Amino acid sequence: MIPDIEIPSRIDKTRIGEDALDHALPWDQIDAVPHTRYFDFSSIIDDLRKRHESRFASSPEFSLLQQEINFLKEQRQRETVSLNLDERTIQQEQIERTRLSIANARRELRGEDTFESIDELEDWQDQQAADLGSTDEELDFVIREGGDIMADMLELDKRMASILTPQQFAAQAEAR
Repeated sequence: MIPDIEIPSRIDKTRIGEDALDHALPWDQIDAVPHTRYFDFSSIIDDLRKRHESRFASSPEFSLLQQEINFLKEQRQRETVSLNLDERTIQQEQIERTRLSIANARRELRGEDTFESIDELEDWQDQQAADLGSTDEELDFVIREGGDIMADMLELDKRMASILTPQQFAAQAEAR
């Protein structure tokens, strides 16, 4: 299913899931079962997208996420690795500088102390991964954006906020 509003992710969805496997079954779609649809969002989707894009265009957190996604994409697309030790060392140092720079910029946005070295960053990441109760606070802005989209929906179509007789707003799905 294709989302109406997509929030970028660090995860490359083309490399995950059954469809990324060599012998995956071809994509198919099953006809929908007739059901009652309570809201028709088609009239507000364009406005929701514009508001979302406007928020993300001015968000330093989104800018950092996009920078990280571009960096990861660039690393995934590399098809060669130098066998020259000096060149390889320079490449690795550049990768580490970029990772540290993005992580520190994100921490600065949140008012947290920055990492002095890549080792300090990796130690912190290892601690986060080992702590089952930890949350990915780095992506809190994605959660907030989901809430902002919901608030926009309620503002753009007041019927969605009504708990009174939602049936009067129901639209019947097309039977195929």
